[in-house]
Amino acid sequence: MRRDKKDHKLALFGALLILIAGSLVCKMEVSMAGMEASRLAVVEAVADQGVFHIEKTHFKTVDKIIRNNHIYSDKPIALSWCAAQVSKVITLISGKNFSNSYSFMIYMMNMIFGCAVNALCFVWIFRHLCRTVRGSMRLKLLFALLCCCGSWMFSFMTIFNNHVPAALAVTGVMISLDKYRRKQDVRAAVWAGFASGVLFTLDMVAGAVFLATSALSVLLTSEKEKRWKNAVLCGAAGGGVVLLSVWLNYIAYGTMLPLYIVSGGTYSPGTDQKNHIIYLLETLFTNRGLFSYQPVLLLIFPAIWHLRKKLPVNDIIMLLSAGAVIAIYITITNEFGGFSYGFRYLICIIPLLMYYTFRYVLSRKSTRLTAAAVTLGVIGLVPAFVGAYEPMCVAFEGHRSPPGHFTRTIRSTFMSNLLAWSYETAPDSLLTRKLIAHYGKNECFRYLKAQYFITKHFQTMEFLLKDQRFSLTKQTQ
Repeated sequence: MRRDKKDHKLALFGALLILIAGSLVCKMEVSMAGMEASRLAVVEAVADQGVFHIEKTHFKTVDKIIRNNHIYSDKPIALSWCAAQVSKVITLISGKNFSNSYSFMIYMMNMIFGCAVNALCFVWIFRHLCRTVRGSMRLKLLFALLCCCGSWMFSFMTIFNNHVPAALAVTGVMISLDKYRRKQDVRAAVWAGFASGVLFTLDMVAGAVFLATSALSVLLTSEKEKRWKNAVLCGAAGGGVVLLSVWLNYIAYGTMLPLYIVSGGTYSPGTDQKNHIIYLLETLFTNRGLFSYQPVLLLIFPAIWHLRKKLPVNDIIMLLSAGAVIAIYITITNEFGGFSYGFRYLICIIPLLMYYTFRYVLSRKSTRLTAAAVTLGVIGLVPAFVGAYEPMCVAFEGHRSPPGHFTRTIRSTFMSNLLAWSYETAPDSLLTRKLIAHYGKNECFRYLKAQYFITKHFQTMEFLLKDQRFSLTKQTQ
């Protein structure tokens, strides 16, 4: 069998695995946390009503603002507008819409813009590993699957959000810049700029970083006579996408700026009221940690050291870009991403960091290193699947969680989601009893009550309220 045909078959196999898994775990309802409801409200308003205001939709959200006597979502509009066009096609073909098939439409949006996007990201990562590193094809397949199934990518592909599409955009930037370096094809430079522009519409911080660094990478990896021309084309492609999103924003809201900047919304970045060292540790290594939830990424540190003299300029720039995104988000935020699993702002750079980690492992050809990478990657499947239970879970929010709040005791979103899942599926199991004993009946009752209410698990909440184990706790509430 020819190698490229084998690549295609393995890529299809892995993508189908993700799609099948996604079909089982994707949500058919939204939580009350706000983010997904705010975005889907725009999808329904545009697709079914032909308007941008959301007060007559089926979605209630705190992520909103009042402007010109209407209620609007405060989220960037581009992703929701694109999803609305897909929703129109679904309605045209099936006759289903958010009014007559509410759960079905939510499920379809989650499958298309969460699960299918993650499957495409897997294909791109797998094929990029095949193209750039020698080694076992099956091992590359496993590593690419661990990237998309053993990380927050899997957790968040179950809901409609901007983070998984942003991760796909970052992957597109990385692959396009590598292709440009190898072939000096101006189309690759344009695609890198386009992907950076798309990223900006999904995640302004990461988009701003990659818009600048993609043009810089083209500038530094070009042949001398093409250097400035191709760098400008790269930047123009990204800038064109940004201008289109600005134009769409103006049509929708009468302002070129995102609504959460114009009117405040619910976005409140800042470095006030936080211990910077603790915040860094929490977001990277402990309760909400990038490296604690995806432990295989710990190998990125020896990977950078080992590859530091071997990487071409575009790869160095990509790693520096990822570092910049991490540093900026840790600096400008103070609430750990709010009610959500892990630290969602860093999902966009996970495929990039995973790629360089696995590239290092494959290039070393060390049995011990490979075994360590596989072991750590498989361990990462556990927090990934626990996160898929409820990505927008009740969580500790730093200074927003007042003293005495139960999330100050149950700080880890992995442990809190595990508790909620365990109680819902097996309330009398050893795991449930151990978790309740560890955190205390009072804190667990308060947490579970809030979690099941926010995530609309009302039957489980009713069972909780009747649970005799918490009878004394309920009397003090």
